[in-house]
Amino acid sequence: MSQQSRPSTQIFGRHALAARPLVDVTRADVDEWWKSNEAGHVIRALAYAFMKSVFKDAVDRGIIVSNPCRVENATRRVAQRPKAVQTE
Repeated sequence: MSQQSRPSTQIFGRHALAARPLVDVTRADVDEWWKSNEAGHVIRALAYAFMKSVFKDAVDRGIIVSNPCRVENATRRVAQRPKAVQTE
């Protein structure tokens, strides 16, 4: 019986970035991953936030020198349109 992957796992899994060691991932790789996943804005932002925290921990532990996750406004919420208010 196969288990279905969560959407955030699918977003990583379908990209070559998922199979690479942390030390080999560059800022250009992360930028390319970000651009290639434009369809699912919320899932992409959540996956990016998770990936950024993994790389931050790797920096803190001395595994890598710097965090390649530097996409500007990647985790910023997109403003929702105000709901229409009916007046009498």
